[in-house]
Amino acid sequence: MRESMFGSLGRHRIFLTAAVLLGAAALLLSSSLQRRTKYSFLDRLLFDLAFPIERMVALPAQSVRGVWNDYLDLVGVSRENRDLHRRVSELAEENRQYREALLTSERYGRMEKLRDKFQQPMLPASLIGVDSSSWFHTVLLDKGAHDGVRKGMAVVTPEGVVGHVLEVSSRASKVLLVTDRSSAVDVMVERSRARGIVQGLAPDRCELKYVTRGEDVKPGDRLISSGMDGIFPKGLAVGKVVRVDRVHRGLFQHADVELHVDFNKLEEVFVILELSPQQKLLREQAQRLG
Repeated sequence: MRESMFGSLGRHRIFLTAAVLLGAAALLLSSSLQRRTKYSFLDRLLFDLAFPIERMVALPAQSVRGVWNDYLDLVGVSRENRDLHRRVSELAEENRQYREALLTSERYGRMEKLRDKFQQPMLPASLIGVDSSSWFHTVLLDKGAHDGVRKGMAVVTPEGVVGHVLEVSSRASKVLLVTDRSSAVDVMVERSRARGIVQGLAPDRCELKYVTRGEDVKPGDRLISSGMDGIFPKGLAVGKVVRVDRVHRGLFQHADVELHVDFNKLEEVFVILELSPQQKLLREQAQRLG
């Protein structure tokens, strides 16, 4: 079959050669005629004969140029898309950093208001670790004895009571949260001034205990620190009463308490470095009695 194909090409080689030469001559003639200003009858006849051949040669060349230009356009669009995607990513990261800085600024603004309200030296600290085991509910802070932190100091946020310092090293400290069962905060009902003790029950819940049965306590009542435990200053938000239990017999009533502080979102806190004069007196009396 290959011999037949090559034989056919050999037989038509003369005609193919003649066609190519004729085409080349026609193109040269056409180019020459296009530079003239006057044409004879023979010139116009030759131009008409050369025009189809010139068109057959020009159309593939134009097609190749069109495909190449389209390819260059696609390459340019692809590069622009990459640049746009990179810029969008950069802007998204800048926006995230701006929002984080704004939220941090708002938190520190609220903390400054808390410091101004109580007029006691307070040290800002950040959480660096959490330990919510079955035995203790504690967090680690990035401030320690080197910064003036001592065992027993109160730890608070603008939202309310967090806990007190349990252990101290030179550069860090461990805080026992109010949600721990061994924690206790002396509180009062803001509305009726009834006093009791808030003790930890669960990661986000506590119990109000030792409130005499005759005291006025209702669901929705706000609980604040009484300042009588020698740790927390008076007036700090602690939580809200969600349910009161008067069924059990005895001298006291109990209530479930929802804490104001969201411990899952805890980031920055204040360590109260100095007690109020009243707290100092209460602590001295407790030490003498102990």
